[in-house]
Amino acid sequence: MKISDMVMGAGFVGAGAAIFLATLGFPRLDGGSPGPALFPRVLAVLMIGFGACLAFQAALRRHTNPPDAAPVPAGPHAGGVINALLVFAAIIVFMLVSQVLGFLLTTAAILLGLMWWLGTPLPRAAAAAVGLTLFVYVIFGKVLRVPLPLGLLWF
Repeated sequence: MKISDMVMGAGFVGAGAAIFLATLGFPRLDGGSPGPALFPRVLAVLMIGFGACLAFQAALRRHTNPPDAAPVPAGPHAGGVINALLVFAAIIVFMLVSQVLGFLLTTAAILLGLMWWLGTPLPRAAAAAVGLTLFVYVIFGKVLRVPLPLGLLWF
């Protein structure tokens, strides 16, 4: 068992609960429109859920790993550091080119590249990149009416 996973999971549950409680005082909008509390509450619920999953998995590992088992080496590995830096680079590339290429093309290309780099087979990566891009576009661009850069597709 990794105590740090249990502590981190409990920390995320606590932080999510604190965020959710803080949003209870946010103003409500007339007509049933989502107010300013919607996004923080969604994030709070996700933090609570994933934090609980992390803590639960750490507790399960505690019971499945015998105490005399060889410890798993800890610390960042070169591949993990490179992958994290690649994600940061992708964010910077997105900020630089999304106004020109547009949200749809930039997001799909970055997702496809990252998933392929991390070992997802190309057909599956392409399907996931297109599906996730369209899902985010519909939710943010159409439902929540967040202005997204259109770029080349709409001149």
